[in-house]
Amino acid sequence: MNTAQRCWAVSIAVAGMLHFVHPAFGAPLPLQTESGGIAENLSSTNWAGYAAVAPANDHFTYVQAVWTVPTISASSPAFSFSSTWVGLDGFGSSTVEQIGTEADGAPGDSAAAQYYAWIELFPANPLVISNLTIHPGDTVGASVEYTGGNSFFFYMANFSTNIAVQGTLNTPSSVQRHSAEWIEEAPSSNSGVLPLADFQSVTFSQAYAQLASQAAVDPSTIYSVDTFNSLPLDLVPLSGFGARTGPLSSDGTTFTVDATIPEPASLGTLALAGIPLILRRARTPRATHR
Repeated sequence: MNTAQRCWAVSIAVAGMLHFVHPAFGAPLPLQTESGGIAENLSSTNWAGYAAVAPANDHFTYVQAVWTVPTISASSPAFSFSSTWVGLDGFGSSTVEQIGTEADGAPGDSAAAQYYAWIELFPANPLVISNLTIHPGDTVGASVEYTGGNSFFFYMANFSTNIAVQGTLNTPSSVQRHSAEWIEEAPSSNSGVLPLADFQSVTFSQAYAQLASQAAVDPSTIYSVDTFNSLPLDLVPLSGFGARTGPLSSDGTTFTVDATIPEPASLGTLALAGIPLILRRARTPRATHR
């Protein structure tokens, strides 16, 4: 276990308010998880990373991480997609409060890849953060904080451009705050999980969270991923790129997710139970991707 004070290693002088644009999105898609047994990591069709589950009668109040936006190579023959994010809820609950970056590939043209930041309060539609420019190779930090009632405070800093945005959004009803997540995702459309982009590798660092019981003792102290009941997840698709989650660092704050191509024979060994866990809002590509 490792603790830290709630601040970023690199400070941003001025943080603007969140500005949004509204792309088109699809309907929620249930996630399948492995029924347990031979694999150390749980298997998912759309998530890789860590999900921390709150103890009974407790709730998460805060989550954060830092990562470098991956560079996406040309995808062939179709478009491909990848989302990197942190959030609260979603692992076994029907709401998600999350913020992250997108890195999407275009067929045969790496120069046409698209990068942007987004925010989401499921079941409301996701929103693109229009006043925070994201480039491949940028280092970003993001956090979600529960501030009481139905309110959540979102923050994202682009440390490479020294620009940050922040703002408070409200959910339409109360949420469980049952889990905290640090995730690399293959987003989904109404037809299912979209092809995962070859993001190569993403390392999450300064990965911390906080429970309500911990905040009651000291609201400024946050705790490393290994403090909690944190479950590692591998993204195992039916075809194409997947993602493998590595172990936590010795201080419990850093881990890497690597893109992988599963061997066809290995797919048959996975026993997918079909447990319906709504992990986040299913998303379709923006109009320029269709």
